[in-house]
Amino acid sequence: MFDEGSEIALKKQNEALLREQENNLVEDPPTFSETDLNSAKEIALKQGIQEGKAEIMAGIEREISTTLDTIALKIDILINGHKKWSDSINQETIKFAHAIMKKLAPQLAQGSELSEIENAIKNALSFLNKQPKVTVQISNKFIEPIQEKILLMSSRAGFDGELILIADPDMATGDCKLNWDSGEMEKSISNTWKQIDSIIERVIINTETPVPDKSLLELEEKPS
Repeated sequence: MFDEGSEIALKKQNEALLREQENNLVEDPPTFSETDLNSAKEIALKQGIQEGKAEIMAGIEREISTTLDTIALKIDILINGHKKWSDSINQETIKFAHAIMKKLAPQLAQGSELSEIENAIKNALSFLNKQPKVTVQISNKFIEPIQEKILLMSSRAGFDGELILIADPDMATGDCKLNWDSGEMEKSISNTWKQIDSIIERVIINTETPVPDKSLLELEEKPS
């Protein structure tokens, strides 16, 4: 009994001594030399500079990307605006040329109306030579000169039927009209111009685009 109690007391004494040593044990604070501090500062400074450079470069790249996207968008807008403007100019050019042609055509045709009527009659009689009767209508102005040549024209075309020449006071100077049993043929300046007008109108409609608006014109003037 005594030995067991002594052993327990000794164990408790050792434990108490160990706890006392642990409580009295105080860790020494870490110490750094001036060289260590300067080295740490230099490393931190370099790291901060590198991080700052990386952030600045990332910001610059973002700005460049945004600027390029904006430029590309504006270029597309300008190209579309220029195309619309060019199409509009082309339409106006077509209209202007058409108006000039229509204005000058009567003057340019002066002096050639009689020969054109003669050619029209000759061409018609060449494929109407089997018809029994053909009526030719022309303006009053050319009734006499055509009447003098009509027999010669019909014989050269091989036409043996009846050929009737009629003066039409309402017919334009350069027009003529031929009628036969199964049809008719007309040389009409007004009809020709109607066909030309129709063609011009179709061309303009096919190329018609709105004139570029003011915002597009301003975009060309303002830098991005």
